[in-house]
Amino acid sequence: MATRSGFDLELVINRLLQRLFPAWYAVQAAKELQLDTMGPINPNSFTSRRWLDVEQTVAACQSTLRDAGDEWQPLHALLGQLRVVNDVRQTIALSDLNGIEYSQYNDDWPNLMAYAEHTVGDQAWESAEEFDQNLRTAFPNDQAPFTVRYREWDGRYVLVNDSDSRALSATLHHIYNKQRDHKIKANLLVESINPNALEKLQQQYWMVLMKREPAYQVLDLLQRANLNAISAECEARRPDLVFLVARKQNKTINRVMLNLMDQRSSQQIQDFGRYLLNHHFPFKSG
Repeated sequence: MATRSGFDLELVINRLLQRLFPAWYAVQAAKELQLDTMGPINPNSFTSRRWLDVEQTVAACQSTLRDAGDEWQPLHALLGQLRVVNDVRQTIALSDLNGIEYSQYNDDWPNLMAYAEHTVGDQAWESAEEFDQNLRTAFPNDQAPFTVRYREWDGRYVLVNDSDSRALSATLHHIYNKQRDHKIKANLLVESINPNALEKLQQQYWMVLMKREPAYQVLDLLQRANLNAISAECEARRPDLVFLVARKQNKTINRVMLNLMDQRSSQQIQDFGRYLLNHHFPFKSG
């Protein structure tokens, strides 16, 4: 409430309350803080470069924690145990692929079907003979097995490639339009989340993903109340987001975080551990 002279009484009262009762103020302010929407955390795209990458996300967070003092080193070590990779040799149907790792194109097509349609160009693809020729070019027998990653947090298969060609586009375009499939020999890297590490993360730490500016506002509230918390970087793909990190051993911090998350959508704030727990698509060999 501002007077004609420009004196803002409400602002003065809020600052006084924060100075006198910083912990109480932080708990109350967390309820009222305006949170911006983050947009899709793991969007649909033909290329995995635009997907949520748990490895890069964890590495970015660890890079912050590494220099943050001794208190945060147990979390740094715990995050290093979160992602597990197992090698499996088996065949993969090309129609099961959800994306490719590398592409020369900057367009953001939603899936491989759209990618193939827009990049096939004048490459012949319709006949069975043309399909066989494109298949041999895109997937030479002497280069098998081909590396494919399967991500258990979203159930997506991605072809690990270092180039994309018209032959690849034509092969996929034929599969989608002619209902013909083909299996390739694959070295399958199954990326999983370590359930023991995830359980410890959820029991011991708050690790919530937010837009950068409101996260800094919450961090300021906590630090003014001498409540220990830290902001940690997310993956480079999303520089607009950061993690707000705190231990769950402090009751006041817990109240702040619970108020912050109460009646908010997952588009505004996302508990990282809960996200990984709720997004689980176990690999099925066969």
